[in-house]
Amino acid sequence: MRQAVLSSAQFEPSFNIKEETDTETFGPDSIFHVYIVSIGENPAYNLGIGRILDRKGQPIFPQMWSKSLERSHSCLPPNQSLELYSIRLDEKEKLLENELTIEVFYFNRFGDPRTLLMKFSKNYPPLLIHERIEKPGVLLNSLEEIIFGIFTEFNERFQKNLYRNELTFR
Repeated sequence: MRQAVLSSAQFEPSFNIKEETDTETFGPDSIFHVYIVSIGENPAYNLGIGRILDRKGQPIFPQMWSKSLERSHSCLPPNQSLELYSIRLDEKEKLLENELTIEVFYFNRFGDPRTLLMKFSKNYPPLLIHERIEKPGVLLNSLEEIIFGIFTEFNERFQKNLYRNELTFR
């Protein structure tokens, strides 16, 4: 069962973000376009924006954002791109300053629902975050979580000791 889930991961679509600004008009009335690009070999079905989250992860009411965003697309084939949304440049600045996250829903080849988060920040390029695919098996999942916790604790202690050593050498 667990191996079937892991082998199905090869059929998940892969994405990238492409941003463009209209060069015909300059200034605050320019339109900023964001495209989602399928860079893998697998299509994504019923792709669309589900929610927009604020900095704290709380959803923003659809009345505030649904006019400027495309709602859904039936299919994103491999090596193709779709315009996810387009907004004016002054609205883009608000998006970046508020560090909003766009939650994109889609279905993979097997009909399993998936989520992709697009995080926007003023200081960094857009970040794509795929959801974690839960694997069956309580015992193996528990073991993985224990190993991850031990590794995280070890890494944090190592970083603190490294920082302390840097301070003593100065």
